[in-house]
Amino acid sequence: MIPRDRAGDRIRFSPWTGVGSGHPRSLFVTGIGIGCISTIYLIALGDTSPDEAGSASGALSSIQQLAAGIGSAGVTSIFFSAATSGLGHAMRVTLVVVLVVTAVSIPVVALMPRKAAHETSD
Repeated sequence: MIPRDRAGDRIRFSPWTGVGSGHPRSLFVTGIGIGCISTIYLIALGDTSPDEAGSASGALSSIQQLAAGIGSAGVTSIFFSAATSGLGHAMRVTLVVVLVVTAVSIPVVALMPRKAAHETSD
């Protein structure tokens, strides 16, 4: 059985275009993003001791959820502020802001330590 849309046209799928012909190359971008996020867990939890692994994982997950919420709210606020001039304009402004934040974040991430600092016993 060939999947068809409401008009009866065949639905085509490609990993470069997503489902149908009008969608962006979202699968590729999503895959790159997931690959970048998974390394954060390796770096952040790599040197934790087994007795602290649970609390470190919980703290990392909580901070990640908080940052995702703040980031989503910020991007949405920028979009709707710029939407008064049209949705196309709002998308361009939002994309530029996200790209600038990403460009500023990449050098900062490169400065982060690759291993956690060792604790000294007092």
